[in-house]
Amino acid sequence: MSDDLRELYQEVILDHGKNPRNFHEHDGATNEARGNNPLCGDQLGDLSATRR
Repeated sequence: MSDDLRELYQEVILDHGKNPRNFHEHDGATNEARGNNPLCGDQLGDLSATRR
């Protein structure tokens, strides 16, 4: 990986850590999935809606 790409990647990671995004509830959600990674403590949740 080039130095420029590595620096850009680090900036993106740091920015997302300081300003997390996509942490809102979906009002019309019909499906929900949750999980966690015990190795690092990350928690993941996904809400989605299906069309019929």
